[in-house]
Amino acid sequence: MQRVESFITIHKDIHSVKRTSLLSVSIMLIFFLINAFFTTVAAESEPLLVKVGAYANPPKIFMNKNLKVAGFWPDLIEYIAKKENWKIKYIRGTWIGDLNRLKNNEIDVMPDVAFTENRSKLYAFSKTPVLLSWSRVYINKKNTEIKSIIDLKNKKIAALEGSVNLEGPDGFREIALKFNLNCTFLELDSYREVFKAIEENRADAGITNRNFGNKNARKFQVKMTPIIFQPISLQFAFPIDGKKTQILLKRINNRMQKLKKDENSIYYQLLKKYFEAGITEKTVAVLPGWFKTVLQIIGVILVFFILILAISRMQVRKKTYEIRIKNESLRRSTQLLSAHLLNTPVGAIFWDLNNKVVEWNPAAEAIFGYTKEEAIDKRGIELIVPEDQKELVKSILNDLISGKGSTQNINENITRDGRRIICDWYNTALRDVNGRVTGIASLVNDITRQKKTEEALKKSEDRLIRLFQALPLGIGLVKNRVLQWHNETMSRMLGYPSEELHGKNARILYPTYEEYEQAGKAINALKYGKKSIEIETRWVRKDGSVFDCNIRVALLDPEAEDRVVLVLAEDITDRKKTEKEKQKLEAQLSQAQKMEAIGVLAGGIAHDFNNLLTSIIGNADFGLMNLDKNSSVCQNFKEIREAGQRAASLTHQLLAFSRKELILPEIMNLNSVTMNLVETILRRLIGEDIELVTTYAPDPCNIKADPGQIEQVIMNLSVNARDAMPKGGKLTIETANVELDRGYFQARGKESKPGLYVMLAVTDSGIGMDRETRARIFEPFFTTKEMGRGTGLGLSTVYGIVKQNNGYIWVYSEEGKGTTFKVYLPGVKADIRDLQKGRSIKTSFTGSETILVVEDEETLRNMAERMLIGFGYKVLTARNGKKAMEILESHDNLIHMVLTDVVMPGMSGRELAEKLQSGFPETRILYM
Repeated sequence: MQRVESFITIHKDIHSVKRTSLLSVSIMLIFFLINAFFTTVAAESEPLLVKVGAYANPPKIFMNKNLKVAGFWPDLIEYIAKKENWKIKYIRGTWIGDLNRLKNNEIDVMPDVAFTENRSKLYAFSKTPVLLSWSRVYINKKNTEIKSIIDLKNKKIAALEGSVNLEGPDGFREIALKFNLNCTFLELDSYREVFKAIEENRADAGITNRNFGNKNARKFQVKMTPIIFQPISLQFAFPIDGKKTQILLKRINNRMQKLKKDENSIYYQLLKKYFEAGITEKTVAVLPGWFKTVLQIIGVILVFFILILAISRMQVRKKTYEIRIKNESLRRSTQLLSAHLLNTPVGAIFWDLNNKVVEWNPAAEAIFGYTKEEAIDKRGIELIVPEDQKELVKSILNDLISGKGSTQNINENITRDGRRIICDWYNTALRDVNGRVTGIASLVNDITRQKKTEEALKKSEDRLIRLFQALPLGIGLVKNRVLQWHNETMSRMLGYPSEELHGKNARILYPTYEEYEQAGKAINALKYGKKSIEIETRWVRKDGSVFDCNIRVALLDPEAEDRVVLVLAEDITDRKKTEKEKQKLEAQLSQAQKMEAIGVLAGGIAHDFNNLLTSIIGNADFGLMNLDKNSSVCQNFKEIREAGQRAASLTHQLLAFSRKELILPEIMNLNSVTMNLVETILRRLIGEDIELVTTYAPDPCNIKADPGQIEQVIMNLSVNARDAMPKGGKLTIETANVELDRGYFQARGKESKPGLYVMLAVTDSGIGMDRETRARIFEPFFTTKEMGRGTGLGLSTVYGIVKQNNGYIWVYSEEGKGTTFKVYLPGVKADIRDLQKGRSIKTSFTGSETILVVEDEETLRNMAERMLIGFGYKVLTARNGKKAMEILESHDNLIHMVLTDVVMPGMSGRELAEKLQSGFPETRILYM
């Protein structure tokens, strides 16, 4: 009321000033017209063409009734353009289209662009913010479901494509992700299209900026919701590398700084026209660029006339000045208050002494759901106060009216749609110049979500504490190495009652001062940027027992000054034992894999080498058959054959090592094989300076294996033992039937079937082996003997034979204490007395049948052909399976047998045999 009275007084004073200064104004007008006539400057240099992006976003940018671009931004930039002698050309399009044109330098400036850090990398922005706006969610007027942001879950949201209130920081897409709303988005070309989509139910809700929504919501069947988010600064945007960008940016920045400093400038006039009053056809005078010069001239003339009329106008001028100051102060305060009420996110409400609403800002609309028109002149107690809160509110109002300066209270309120919310109120009594209370101003925040969050946080804290107590890890908070808090697991781990451990220094946890200091140095690393550390140390319990402990340490809050440390402790005594066992098993697995890989290599080499030796030995035999036994050439062939046989022996060792040697297993008694070998060979082989002791199992040690291979195992182990006793000693060979359970194999890192096994143990009293030698003892070509005394294949061949027969071999040795090799082979429960009876079979190699030899190796094919012909057979040859089939199909007489290699290029021997069985059933097949 006081401001209204002041305005009326000012209005009357202005009329008196008008009457007394009519003469002066008339004279000034004459001089102005004359000066304008003579000082109007001809057109300056060619105006600068500025292309401006324009899209539909009333009231900021729109097409007026004359189909011209109008609105706050066009009026503002055209004013600046006239001042700077620019020519404006509007490039009409959509919001996202104009942004792309700006990026591609197709336009020079784009108004109404929200500033974000990401956009600042794509565009150049004016320095001074032009507008500040919020974003709001709107829904169809018939929609009663959406009352809060949670109600938008799984809904379709309409939005302006590429707009900051959708894509920018704190934009709705980011909000939807934070709240896990799972929204889908309908991206449109303009905010009008957004409202149409809501109105036509093509979208459940839509988002626009507050300026557009406040002016245009009533034109559509939409209504605002309390959901407001994302304050944004709207500015001019330019191509980041445009040719005109720097000059436009500099001139617009200068103009905007001046306009915002001047409360009477066109900027504030446009704010009032487009945002503080209804949308009407208004015109704003935009002065030409030369008007500044005219004003300066008028000022000089005005000073001249003021000097002439100084005496008569003294009182008038003084009064006019006072009125202008008062008017300016009133206008400024009103404008600032209005801008504050419109833009603040806090609900601002003014009440009279009867609790009726006098003022109601947009934030209050968002909180309570009532528009300003619906709330004005309504009593707040009836409007937003639930029944059970009315007495509390009345007592607060009475306190304020009776003289209490201000109050702050938290109480429940009710919204337009009936929801109960929790609000934080700050109320202040308004007084006139005489100190009388004339009304109440209230600031209100909806803290419902905050309260729910606090309650949820408390519940979460309680659950977290219960979780910490239940965890198997010891957890503690330590400050300056003093325990501030710990869970029950920590107490049980250390054997202390909970109250006794609290407040204790960490020194009591360590068995030695050195370990305490070492842990402290590691923890100090957290001060130098490390986020967390892990320490393996030892702790001591209350009873004095020491255990291995792994502790993980991290700063609870790196930004805080108190430097509280979070400690997670775990008793790893059992785990360390398990890790040692695991390392042992891994080493055994690595050794087995290495031996397997070398075995594959050795087998491949031996296979190819064996083919060559077959040809060498066979051809040597053919040569000996046709030579005089006393000739020197015959002696040469004999030496070739002997060398080939020695090489073949080495090949057999490689094949045995790689488990690829052709074997003829049979059931036999290991006692008999060992006894026969000892009596015939071993006693002479090991020498007289070594004592040979044998211990045989009382029962038969039956196994299924190739006798030659088993003899080779015994021989190799015995020779190895002999070489380990260069000065003589004792060699013990032992056999036994043993039952091995699953635990026995698991303890040695093996998985095998438990049951009956036959053991062969060879023990010497020699020099023994260190750990490194034991780890490599079965590697092929590894030997500790001097050059020329060993090939390094003896023990690796033993290993291959044992593995080929599904057995196991272990070595036990220490330096200076001798060595024991134990071989375990699967036992067989059978009576082998009948199997041991030998058979006398008379064999004849001669014949007259037809044999087809299929072999891809030419030398072997030729040798087989000559050998079979020598024994009377008719021989046909083929270098592969395909050629063999051609011979079989074209040959008139019966081919009695096909002798074929198994592995051949193209068609293998097995594939050839399958075709022969169906097409030539009378022909026998023999693999070689």
